[in-house]
Amino acid sequence: MAVEWNIGSNGELFVGEDKRITFQVLSDGSAQPLNEPVNILTWLIHFVVRKSDASPALMLEKQATLAGIYNIDRALNTQRAVVTLEDVDLNLLKAKTYRYSLKRMDEAAETILFYGNFTPQLATAR
Repeated sequence: MAVEWNIGSNGELFVGEDKRITFQVLSDGSAQPLNEPVNILTWLIHFVVRKSDASPALMLEKQATLAGIYNIDRALNTQRAVVTLEDVDLNLLKAKTYRYSLKRMDEAAETILFYGNFTPQLATAR
């Protein structure tokens, strides 16, 4: 089950800045208990931003990296998928709402993990 999570529009994301976005992948309850950490060590995960869900226009695409160590205990699990956006990436966008998804891209296991609005804001400093 994909998680809807909006990024930006609340002072956390701006055009032209460097940003690290971290995602903790939790079980949907189908293969292990609901909301238990999932080991993503071998997964290929991509972050994609488009003008809209139906738009073929790709605004931004990044491969996530892995940080932390997996532990089945959620309180001890530090494993995260990390998307690193640089100022040159965010300079390609305007201050408006786009749509994003974080997707597992392994063959025969393609799955949307997170999705939602991606809304960079504009500040006076450029």
